[in-house]
Amino acid sequence: MRVTLPIFFVLLTTLVSAQVPGEWTWMSGSNSNLSPAGVFGTMGVPAPGNRPPGLYEACEWTDLQGNFWLFGGQSGTGLESALWRYEPSTNLWTWMHGSSTINQSGIYGTIGVPSPLNRPGARGYGALSWVDSNGNLWMFGGVGYGSGPSLGTLGDLWRYNIASNQWTWMSGTSFANGPASYGQQGVPSPSNNPPGRSETAAAWYANNCLWMFGGMDAGSLLMNDLWKYDLSTNEWTWITGTSTSGTLANYGTQGVAAPSNDPGSRQVYAHWKDQSGNLWIFGGETFISQQTYQLGDMWKYEIATNMWTWIDGSIVPEDTGYHGTHCDTSGIAQAPAQTETRSCWTDTCGNFWLYGGALMYAYSNLWCYKPESNEWIFVTGSGALPMLPVYGTQGVSSPANHPGGKTGALPFTDNDGNFWLFGGGNGFAFGDLWRFVPDYSCIGGCRQPDSIPEPTFDSLFIPNVFSPNGNAVNDEFEIIAIGYTNYELTIFDRWGIEVFHSNSSTLHWNGRMNNTGKECTDGTYYYILRVNDQAGLTKRFTGFLTLIR
Repeated sequence: MRVTLPIFFVLLTTLVSAQVPGEWTWMSGSNSNLSPAGVFGTMGVPAPGNRPPGLYEACEWTDLQGNFWLFGGQSGTGLESALWRYEPSTNLWTWMHGSSTINQSGIYGTIGVPSPLNRPGARGYGALSWVDSNGNLWMFGGVGYGSGPSLGTLGDLWRYNIASNQWTWMSGTSFANGPASYGQQGVPSPSNNPPGRSETAAAWYANNCLWMFGGMDAGSLLMNDLWKYDLSTNEWTWITGTSTSGTLANYGTQGVAAPSNDPGSRQVYAHWKDQSGNLWIFGGETFISQQTYQLGDMWKYEIATNMWTWIDGSIVPEDTGYHGTHCDTSGIAQAPAQTETRSCWTDTCGNFWLYGGALMYAYSNLWCYKPESNEWIFVTGSGALPMLPVYGTQGVSSPANHPGGKTGALPFTDNDGNFWLFGGGNGFAFGDLWRFVPDYSCIGGCRQPDSIPEPTFDSLFIPNVFSPNGNAVNDEFEIIAIGYTNYELTIFDRWGIEVFHSNSSTLHWNGRMNNTGKECTDGTYYYILRVNDQAGLTKRFTGFLTLIR
């Protein structure tokens, strides 16, 4: 069996060099600082010339195969409504869905019913996003366009199915500035409907539920409400906080959970989920006596107890923190108050990272927070000074490279635990994509996994590299598929020649032609995986893998 595969996939992967830990690499996109236009190409077709426009406060996801997705955002000309996919294995962008024209209204269709015609309207300014355990992409709110031409705050919940390339309007109103219904706190109901909101990225997926906190309502007032959307019942529940805006924080005693503790109304971006399933937020922005203030406090919410805890940081707004020197693990460093720090990651050791954000100007600093020791570490950046990007050579890391000061940039994490950063703003919208390999010696050490990790909540894990060298470590290309049936895997070389085929999830490729012939050469291969999910629907996954002996 032969298939025709674009040769540039293989060639492009060879252009990306190995990266030194602790260094930034400009990987893709424009190095213009002046809101570059996008190059859309043909919908559904990856190409080296494709790239999203410069985007500020778009919406991001990382799918179960390790590909990056983004939607919407503010470009140099207006609000976008295109959905993009980036494959780290090929360094290629694909325009997947939506319009290449700005300020488009949404097409909602029937609530709960997917359709190839459905599409969310153009939006940006802090919409929320989640990925569920089945690999679906979810999005709520933002400022943009509903089904009509009016610009406003959105309260609609959308689900995107990657396999079918279809959006489904799941909940909320189809028009901007629509009504809300809190219902009774702690009680789910099909009539519950959270207020539309923007300027928050505090979203978590936990216990088969979508969680979100705070943000700005349609009246430009800030909220402190925590909501849960149960995917099994399609119902919202108002969990904590008030149904009115402008609530001040109640810190209580640092490190002590209490029912009365409350982070207060804020628009908040930096968020994490720890290895115990607790939900965390840091900083953001609040209003006190009609004045705007940035915050530098760290909070933890425990789902089991339904209580907040003030963990770290100053209760004094606008605190400038203390940078100290790079990689100082003495515990004296403290991240400053800041907002619009959407770019945050959790590493393989459970540490929290964040980049950029703003107090009086856009920061260019990378911070690591270690929750087990309640310790901040200043990793890279210029301290308190603003910084323009230093791009260097595309695909080549250097200690001189740096993304520069940014707010509202998008974070991704690849299958190797590296951090990626796209776009953001600093008086204009960036369109650049960066990669950072964490240097764990800088933060006091962290041992990376020696083998393919077992999946946690993910029901499908597809590695992107294996090394059949006979050392009994990662010797086979093994896909872990839990809950799937009718498994069929086919692998092709760069010329489209089939090198392996299997109808069993227990039969893995050992790097030989059909597992018994001659050894296949090192390089990049292409796979097609077909499986049926628990609902009986056929799903097709494709991607690239690297064979290294």
